[in-house]
Amino acid sequence: MRYFASQREQALVALRQERDALQAEKALTRQLKTEIAELHIEINQQLREREVVQITDNDYFRDLQQKAARLRTRQASAPVRE
Repeated sequence: MRYFASQREQALVALRQERDALQAEKALTRQLKTEIAELHIEINQQLREREVVQITDNDYFRDLQQKAARLRTRQASAPVRE
């Protein structure tokens, strides 16, 4: 009878170790998924910054900015009509 009890205890220990290993693996998986999501966000921000530079770093955009500034100046100095 003691032989079966010993085997049962060994099986329980093995099951607990397996459970602990699975829990650790799940925790690591959650952590890695979080890190991947953060990296994805960072990559998206870098892409957006490059796109903004491509849009704003050209003569056409600078010309539009100058025109907008002139229009604002003109509107600010125009008399208020009632």
